[in-house]
Amino acid sequence: MNIRTTIIGFLGFCLLLLMYKTSFHLAGLTLFFLISLLLVFKAPTSELWILSIFASEYSILFAVPTNILLVINLYAVNCTLFETIIGLIAIVLFLSPIIRAYFIGQTLADALEKAFSPIKKGSVTGDETINNQPFTIAKLFQSVPKVPYRTLTYVTYSDTTLTLDYYRSSVTGKRPCVIVIHGGAWAIGDSKKLPELNNHLARVGYHCAAINYRLAPKWHFPAPVEDTTAAVSYLRKNADELDIDLNNFVLLGRSAGGQIALLTAYTIRQLGIKGVVDFYGPADMIRGYARTTRSLGRWTNSVTDSLHH
Repeated sequence: MNIRTTIIGFLGFCLLLLMYKTSFHLAGLTLFFLISLLLVFKAPTSELWILSIFASEYSILFAVPTNILLVINLYAVNCTLFETIIGLIAIVLFLSPIIRAYFIGQTLADALEKAFSPIKKGSVTGDETINNQPFTIAKLFQSVPKVPYRTLTYVTYSDTTLTLDYYRSSVTGKRPCVIVIHGGAWAIGDSKKLPELNNHLARVGYHCAAINYRLAPKWHFPAPVEDTTAAVSYLRKNADELDIDLNNFVLLGRSAGGQIALLTAYTIRQLGIKGVVDFYGPADMIRGYARTTRSLGRWTNSVTDSLHH
């Protein structure tokens, strides 16, 4: 048992002891308060880092039960100022990603036009009625309309077959194609992860191809890069049937998918790739050796093994 596991276990024991000696709502508020601190302070362990990602991405799911516990606490006969303060702080911290996103969204369009060039509304979508505002509070409670997709086989190896989910653009004609590469620490996940983005991209005028790729530890580097390259080749070969603009491919990846997208873009030559969208992809792989989760460790070890053979 390492020291990090010991510390986490000790903190868990202290929380259980607090629940036993005091009240449930005080222990709950304390727990949520500690979790909320991960939104503003660097996580000391990889396990808490994963929790911090979940807490920031789904912060409203933490803010709601915290608010319920705070209300219960206010009506309790043994309510204390300490409980109220930590509860309010936790709620503010949980809502901070939403608040920050709102203010960034207010200036994002102007900032993009200033950095690049004026963008004619409807030039991509062909529909000026589509709301292109980056973020609103109301969007948190709205679902993205689903777009039908086809599952296509894009490459067959001796030991496996890989598919992609193809979402056709709602705008007719030759359209740009966004290739979406899922995350999952190179070891888990598939093309069905977070389909809302795929639906949105197709709805606003892009073809979207969400791909599956070979996963660690069964397959080693550079398998995911080879698979992404194969997906681009397949889409180019079938561009006429799929109505794809051969000169406008974009690679988009999240987490491990972002790293694969970057590496593929710097490897492929003359395949019409115009850009890469990298959402929190790891670029400093050396750090992965020093501080690693189990999945990252398996993958980085597979990289080393592959390079040595």
